[in-house]
Amino acid sequence: MKGTLPTMRQARQILPPPPEELSWERACWLALARTPGLGPVGLWKQLEALGSARALWRTLADSSGRAAKLPSRDPRCLLEDSERQEIRVVTPVDPEYPVGLLDLHVPPLALHVRGSSRLSETAPDRKSVAIVGSRRATSYGLSFAESLARDLAGQGIRVISGLARGIDGAAHRGSLLGGGPTLAVLGCGLEIQYPREHRRLRREIEGCGAVLSEYPAKAGPEPWRFPARNRILAGLADAVVVVQATCRSGALITADLAQEIGREVLAVPGPVGWAQSEGCLQLLAEGAGLVRSAEDVLDALGLHLSFRLERKGPTDGPSGAILRALGCEGAPVDALVDRTGLPPGQVAATLIRLEVEGLIRRLPEGIWVKL
Repeated sequence: MKGTLPTMRQARQILPPPPEELSWERACWLALARTPGLGPVGLWKQLEALGSARALWRTLADSSGRAAKLPSRDPRCLLEDSERQEIRVVTPVDPEYPVGLLDLHVPPLALHVRGSSRLSETAPDRKSVAIVGSRRATSYGLSFAESLARDLAGQGIRVISGLARGIDGAAHRGSLLGGGPTLAVLGCGLEIQYPREHRRLRREIEGCGAVLSEYPAKAGPEPWRFPARNRILAGLADAVVVVQATCRSGALITADLAQEIGREVLAVPGPVGWAQSEGCLQLLAEGAGLVRSAEDVLDALGLHLSFRLERKGPTDGPSGAILRALGCEGAPVDALVDRTGLPPGQVAATLIRLEVEGLIRRLPEGIWVKL
C-alpha cells in the first residue's frame, strides 16, 4: 500500500503574515474554525484564493448573508479564552503546526493542545508512527501494541494514537515506558475526560507529550468526530501500524487516509478466524507491510536499529514455566497455577519478579501477558 506523496503540500502554501498582524491572523483562523455552516472544502478554497484568514474573515463579516453565522465576539477573545484554560492554539501560520497536516484534503484550521511537547518535530529526520487498532482488543493485541510502542520509543520514534480504549491506550503506555513523548489525538474537546478510565494516562501524556484536538474545549465525543479525528492521526504520522482491527474498524479509516496521502501502511497479522484479525489480514492482502516487530517498522521507514531488541526470558525453573504457560494470549493467575502445577504463592512471587524485569505486564482485567 505504498503511495506517491501528493502534490497538495506544494500547492497549499500558508504564507506567514507580517509580525504585527500575527495575533490577529491566528485569531481569525480560530474564529473560522468555530464558525458553523462553513463547508471545510469551500472554506479552504476561499482561504487559498484570498491569501489569509484575515481577508476571508473581513469578506464574511461584510456579507450580510454570512454575518449572522460568525461569532459575535472579537476573534481575539477566543484566543484569550483558550489561554485562560491553559490550552494553546496552533494554527497553520504557527511554526508548531505540523506541515504533514497540509497533505490532508481538509487540514484542521486550528488545533487545541495541552502538554509539554511541540506538535511539529524540531529534528527534521525524526519520524512519527501512529499505532491504532480495535477498542476491543485481545490480551495478545494489547501486549503487542505496548511492546511495539515501547521499542519504537526507545529508538527515538514518536508514537501517535487516539487515546481510545484498547490498542490506543496500550500504544500510549508503551511509548511512555520506552521513554518517548507520545501524542494523543482526541475525538472530543480537551475539557472532556473520555474515556474516563484513561484520566491518569492522559495526565502522564500531557507531562511528557501532548494531547490535542481540533474541537472546542467542551465538545463532546460524538460518533462522527472520530473518523474526522483519524485523518489527523494519518497526517501527523510517517507510517500507520494497525495492530488489531475488525473489518469495520475505524482503524481501517486511518489506514485508508494514510494511503491516500502517501504514508506507509503496515499491519500486524493475527489468527485466521478471529474477528480482530480480519481488518489486518485484509490490509496485508492489499499490500500493507507486515509487522512482526519494531524492526519491521523501522525498515519501512528506512531506519536501522541502534541496539538489539532482545527480551528473551529464562527458559528453565519457575520463571521459564510461567513464561511458557502465558503463551501469546496471556493468562490469569489461577490458569497459570493449573498450567504449571506450581504453588499459588510461588506463581505470584515469580510474576512480580518477571514484571520488575520488564518481561511481563498485568492488564487491568487481571490477565498477565508477555512483553
